[in-house]
Amino acid sequence: MQKSKIITIVFLSFVVLNFIACRPPQNASEKVKDATEVVTIIPRGKQVTIQGSSEYEVVATSDSFSNIVGVFFEGRTVTLSPFAIARYEVTQELFEKVMGTNPSGFNGEEDKPEDIATIGVQKWRPVEKVSWYQAIAFCNKLSILRGLDPCYSVKVDEKEIDWRQLKDEQIPKEGRMEDTNVNLESWNHCTLDLTKNGYRLPTAAEWEYAARGGKPGSNRWKFDYSGSRKIDEVAWYKDNGDKKTHEVGLKKANFFGVYDMIGNVSEWCFDWAYGNQGGEVTDPTGKTYDELYNEGGSPQHIWRGGSVSKSENYNNVACIENVDQGSVDAFIGFRLARSLR
Repeated sequence: MQKSKIITIVFLSFVVLNFIACRPPQNASEKVKDATEVVTIIPRGKQVTIQGSSEYEVVATSDSFSNIVGVFFEGRTVTLSPFAIARYEVTQELFEKVMGTNPSGFNGEEDKPEDIATIGVQKWRPVEKVSWYQAIAFCNKLSILRGLDPCYSVKVDEKEIDWRQLKDEQIPKEGRMEDTNVNLESWNHCTLDLTKNGYRLPTAAEWEYAARGGKPGSNRWKFDYSGSRKIDEVAWYKDNGDKKTHEVGLKKANFFGVYDMIGNVSEWCFDWAYGNQGGEVTDPTGKTYDELYNEGGSPQHIWRGGSVSKSENYNNVACIENVDQGSVDAFIGFRLARSLR
């Protein structure tokens, strides 16, 4: 009888230990992180008009920075049409399923065992080291896989790219921008059709509207950090993230239920940089490549939201940065959006 009790206790101990060992990290969510899940920001049949104001500027925390101005600046009125935005940044898992490759630098190979509990589930970390062109290709490929109408058009010799057959080596990115099989000029003239129902990048104005959350002009709208006055509640950034990306959705969501709008990885937007027109604009996407090029500039694309490698002066709802669209920085990723027409 005593021997039977001992065997039973040993068996139960083994079961408990295995259950604990197999559980996800303490800070990780057991909920599946579906990066295609979108949250309605402006519902169908409704438009929202935002009157720009200096009240929406973010006061810098360093004397070396002036106030940080987003897209809703004084002297500008922006009208946005119905759209939805993804609850999470695109994960490494999703990107690899669609593109057949995972370019991410934070792939878990260099993580220490003691880091895992904080970092979370590896496959649900955001994809990074993705060029703007690769993000565009991903959106169209995913749309086709889901039976939706692609939002982007890229034509080579007046013929649309075969998005289904497009291979990674045919997509521009840092290190192969001049390759003859890449057709860089065609990609730079990529057009966006906001009437299509497929997946796409948010515009800079859509991104900021979704990041601010709440009703324009309300106290929530004026929070510096997406969903909070305290950056540590909602973002992985330089002071708390150890310069490593984390599983999406571990921090507090904003008022729309969207996670990681600031911190973790910077997020590509569709817009070319330096294209924020004043006055009254509807669904702005900035100037075109040709307009910027003819003005003598070096056209670049916008990213938003700061990252885990940057200070809070970059990790806020107003900060706008730009970089060459071929860049594959270890802290640049993206999230999906969809028009709701």
